[in-house]
Amino acid sequence: MVVFGEGPEADGFAMLAAAAGYPVARPDRARPEEIDPRSAVVLFFHDHERELDILTAALDSDAFWIGAQGSRTAHARRCEGLQDRGVAKPAIDRVRGPIGLIPGTRDPRVLSISVLAEIIEAAR
Repeated sequence: MVVFGEGPEADGFAMLAAAAGYPVARPDRARPEEIDPRSAVVLFFHDHERELDILTAALDSDAFWIGAQGSRTAHARRCEGLQDRGVAKPAIDRVRGPIGLIPGTRDPRVLSISVLAEIIEAAR
């Protein structure tokens, strides 16, 4: 799990994933060469402006799962921002959002469980 962001959502997810036995990295920036096909890239930002650089790099990687916290509106804006950067639609379609199997949850613990379950399901 390659986790970006700060606050209770990112911290809770990283702790839960580690407790479940998954390796967790919390880098300062995305480096595509350090993300392999077994990696899931997860973004937990409330300030969505910070996401585009990370997502652009993540989309250049072999990550099997890429997702970012936020509403459907935030996801649409995120996708528009990637398109404005020249990212192709098939690549943009790799970015999941809203993330988690439990729609609309705001509780950081429930969100963490929900996102981890979605990633595990996708890994199967």
